[in-house]
Amino acid sequence: MTVFVALFIFYTTPAAAECPTVSSPDGLVTQWHQQLELGEFERQRGPLKLSESPVFAARVGAGELPPIERRLPSEPLILLPYEECGHYGGGGVLRGLSLGPNSGSSEVLSWRQVNLVRLSDDLQTIVPNVARAWEWGEDQRSLTVHLRKGHKWSDGHPFTAADVVFFFDDIVKHPAIHKKPPSGWSTGGEPVMAKRVDETTVRFEFAAPFPAFLTYLATSGSYFAPYAPKHVLAPLHIRHNPDADKEAKAAGHKDWVSRFRLHWNKWRDELYDTEESLVVPTLDSHVLAAALPPRKSAAMLPTPITSKWTPQGNSCPISRPTTSAFWPRSCSCWRSSAATWIRKPRT
Repeated sequence: MTVFVALFIFYTTPAAAECPTVSSPDGLVTQWHQQLELGEFERQRGPLKLSESPVFAARVGAGELPPIERRLPSEPLILLPYEECGHYGGGGVLRGLSLGPNSGSSEVLSWRQVNLVRLSDDLQTIVPNVARAWEWGEDQRSLTVHLRKGHKWSDGHPFTAADVVFFFDDIVKHPAIHKKPPSGWSTGGEPVMAKRVDETTVRFEFAAPFPAFLTYLATSGSYFAPYAPKHVLAPLHIRHNPDADKEAKAAGHKDWVSRFRLHWNKWRDELYDTEESLVVPTLDSHVLAAALPPRKSAAMLPTPITSKWTPQGNSCPISRPTTSAFWPRSCSCWRSSAATWIRKPRT
């Protein structure tokens, strides 16, 4: 058995005093605690001045990444820090513990994974995240969700309603991938239906009233993103590519499903140690930098394309590259103190 320890570095040193915070908003009015949309922010504070992360400066200079202005979606989310404004530099360490990438890693995963919505820190209020807004149908048998215009996957490809529809039509409901739709994506005995309204609008339809759907997405379902990168996965899927099975076998796989599962897993961290995972983009805060030896470690980088920004124009997360390591289990018990895990040798 192995123990998974993840270290994520977050910068917390103070910046300019004029940056509004939760504890001192400096007159900034927000609908949601700790966050507001860019349009609302700029109406109150003027244009957001963007600042390039030093992590990506060299790649931008070399032409490998577009400049920061072209990586910003049209409708980003502005996140307020609690007490002081961070900048690119300084830092602190968050430590997490799990038995492996798919065993007890929910805490580690929760630091970086996103979903359409999330819980605010009062643990009650559902607030925007990947989704900008939503409206319930009158009988709660439908939910219309508005995505962010200009939002992109970490590889720069547009994130749209088609990625949501692909997840439900071609992953959740495909019998070769799921013998029956998972319970979280079903209600009234039928799977959730996702229909594209336009490029940034998707309507969920339910066989029975499903008022808990958003709550599910923001809580236990938050680890299972209701979207997938269609532009990467569709060519591997038999419904979109009639030659998918032949191509999979030619590449040494049992069938197209086996190959597909190397690129998609409901628990994303299960893909840590595969080369295939490097071509699968994400909307999360960090991306896998390299596929390292199985069960040993995984290098993570801040995503170069994000929909979340700070009030002083820094992209979130304002962090340096990190490494998550798998340690061989050589202890009989663990104890925690001040968020630090201490190993006791076996006797």
